[in-house]
Amino acid sequence: MEIAAGDAGYGVYTLLWGLLATPFSLAVAIDFRGLARRLAKARPDQAEEAPRGSVRFLRVVGGVFTVAGAGAIVTGSHSVLQDRNLSGRIPAVPLPFVLLMAAALTLALVHDSRKGALGSAWRTGGRRRSGALLYVVGFAGFLAGLALGQVYALFASCVAAWTGTLAARSEPDTAERVDG
Repeated sequence: MEIAAGDAGYGVYTLLWGLLATPFSLAVAIDFRGLARRLAKARPDQAEEAPRGSVRFLRVVGGVFTVAGAGAIVTGSHSVLQDRNLSGRIPAVPLPFVLLMAAALTLALVHDSRKGALGSAWRTGGRRRSGALLYVVGFAGFLAGLALGQVYALFASCVAAWTGTLAARSEPDTAERVDG
């Protein structure tokens, strides 16, 4: 099958999706450091245990996304390697759409900072606070990459947001303090 040069954006997107989805979904599927249990809770700082059914469901979904992500890595790599004219640019997303996404993202982050995992991570401090900050910066970089049409900026910001998510969701160290 011959892949046209216009499909380079598809190949980069598929490769990026696979590289981001596979490790995170694998961590959920194998319940690495209790990630599936923490994600199944309504709030990360809840004292009670998450329901077993929801943890099992998350682990199954994580397994499906792990397999799909591995397939996306293969498919995206093949598409990118077949394209000789990949420049690292994609068509820029129109500014009104980027502003609408920024407004929605801001509302979601404000809500999450008040009542969700982001606020809990910020109040805990230490590595979790750094993760929360990296998470927010990653999303801001993603919006900038969309507006400018830069594939590499999109990739770097997605990795930053993903890494920040893992750090913000991690268990606090005993040496980390909780701000009053």
